[in-house]
Amino acid sequence: IGGGVTLGFMVALFVMPAVGDRIAGFFYSAPEKAAPEAGSKARALVAQGQYSEALDAYLELAKDQPENRLPVVEAMRLAREKLHNPVQAILIGREALANRKWPPDDEAFFLFRMVELHDEDLSQRSDAIAILRDVAARFPGTRHAANATHKLKDWGVA
Repeated sequence: IGGGVTLGFMVALFVMPAVGDRIAGFFYSAPEKAAPEAGSKARALVAQGQYSEALDAYLELAKDQPENRLPVVEAMRLAREKLHNPVQAILIGREALANRKWPPDDEAFFLFRMVELHDEDLSQRSDAIAILRDVAARFPGTRHAANATHKLKDWGVA
């Protein structure tokens, strides 16, 4: 009886937890290893306040993922807001538009960001007006053209 109790105690203490771990591992563990998410390095650099390095990381990510607009958008945002360099933000946007074929919504997004930069940050409303006219011409009959025309009317431009 003592041997049976001791054996039962040992099974409950050592064997059952090992079996439970195996069963839990089967149901809850993924077979593949987790890889770092693209852009995590750039986000970490932003969190540490290393904005120039983060900008470079976003630009590198944009080269690696040419179909993804997020790295370009984040690079423009960093240049404008953290590095206080709207000219660099405009250059990043222009390069993105020149080097890739974007869907119309993404292309219009970049153009409208450049309108903001020219008008609000650089006080170059004439350049902003030229971009808005370009948007209206590039995307006739779309909401982008309507938004550009509406903004021009708000500014009193015919």
